[in-house]
Amino acid sequence: MKLRKCIFTLAVGMCATALPAAPINTEYQYDELGRLTKTLDTKNGVRSYEYDAAGNRKKVTAADDNSNSPPNAQDDSITLNGLYSPKTLDVLANDSDPDGDTLQVSATDASGTLSVTINDDNTLTITAVGFQHPEPRFIYTITDNNGGVSQATVTVYTQ
Repeated sequence: MKLRKCIFTLAVGMCATALPAAPINTEYQYDELGRLTKTLDTKNGVRSYEYDAAGNRKKVTAADDNSNSPPNAQDDSITLNGLYSPKTLDVLANDSDPDGDTLQVSATDASGTLSVTINDDNTLTITAVGFQHPEPRFIYTITDNNGGVSQATVTVYTQ
């Protein structure tokens, strides 16, 4: 079966004085007889079409492919070598996203006896600037660039 694929982009404006809406990218797939078999667009998701032996469209299946599952952040821990000895932690190493989206660290709530920096590579540089018992903890937030958000806790131990 040879499939043909066409991709169209359509920009729709709301009225003469409004800015145009975001473009809707639509992909059409056809079978070897030129019958539409599938459409995929950024607004409405996927539509699949099936035909009977006579070539009549018999079934249309619609699925929203635009849904996003949130990422799954997992708790972490790190042991520092005393005060003012920074150490880097890859908090994303044990985090995941069910959709396979790229994750990034977007925030932390560290304060008090800890200094935490979010690095360009999404690792955290953690420095103890004072002692605290029990072990200090902070929360970090991850996002998947599609609106999904998750949080986890980092526990910091000092030798």
